Amino acid sequence: LRGELEREFAAEELKRSILETPTGLIQPITVRPQGQQYELVAGARRRRAMYELHEAFPKDPRFARVPAIVREVDDVALPIVQLVENLHRADLTPIEVADAVARAFEDKKISEEDLARQLGWSERTLKKYQQLYRAPGWLKEVGRQVKIPKKRLDESGAPVLDEKTGKPHLDHDRFPGLQFTFLMELVALHSKLAKWDKQRLD
Repeated sequence: LRGELEREFAAEELKRSILETPTGLIQPITVRPQGQQYELVAGARRRRAMYELHEAFPKDPRFARVPAIVREVDDVALPIVQLVENLHRADLTPIEVADAVARAFEDKKISEEDLARQLGWSERTLKKYQQLYRAPGWLKEVGRQVKIPKKRLDESGAPVLDEKTGKPHLDHDRFPGLQFTFLMELVALHSKLAKWDKQRLD
């Protein structure tokens, strides 16, 4: 829920920024030619913001058209261009970045070295995001949000019991997910424990 609210807040901030600029949208979206039409490459949030502003202010010429840069982007480079665009978003979680990195390798047409260079990363950083992508689902969920259980209390301050189990009913406080550094520490710890478990089972 917090993540959704943050994204909504970021979208409203973007619209307010465009609205307060005398010329409207400063940074154009990026498209590529696809036959007789154009396919959006980067700038989905800007395009959506301009559409909503045009709906709200139909007579304002600043929002009548969305400025765009046309680039020849082939299918191999497309995930990279989109990944670079997404990395500039402040609301991305490390898990979303890891998923985007994985998508860039789906067709296996680019090497780790080339992708790291185009992103301005070290190969070590790239490998860490790949490792995070392969982490267990429960661990990756901690990167999206942290849920802290707490007992539900009635008006007198006494715990509310679950009718079926007779145990205290739990609610959860939700907080933004852990940062990349902390997630990688968990991934390293999980890998080490999994290795020890395998040795003991063997």
